[in-house]
Amino acid sequence: MRRGGAGVRAGGGAVSRREFLRRLGRILAGAALAFLAVRLLGGGGRLGRAAAPRRLPGQRCLRKGICRGCPAYPSCGLPQALSARTATHAV
Repeated sequence: MRRGGAGVRAGGGAVSRREFLRRLGRILAGAALAFLAVRLLGGGGRLGRAAAPRRLPGQRCLRKGICRGCPAYPSCGLPQALSARTATHAV
């Protein structure tokens, strides 16, 4: 005698292999779609966020730590510029 579970219909009959695989495919497709939506909307990882500029090995400050007006400021990866951008975007 079979008990209730994933392979049993509400009426008591077993689900065919085709129907089982169809349901499994729908569940997997839905899970994949949900995962991609979360990743692309910024819920996890870098896909949803703009990549932070990285400090290049030879990168040096052009203006002695005064970022305002510096031509390299938008793409600068030095800690002072990163901090200044964070502070100006928070306001």
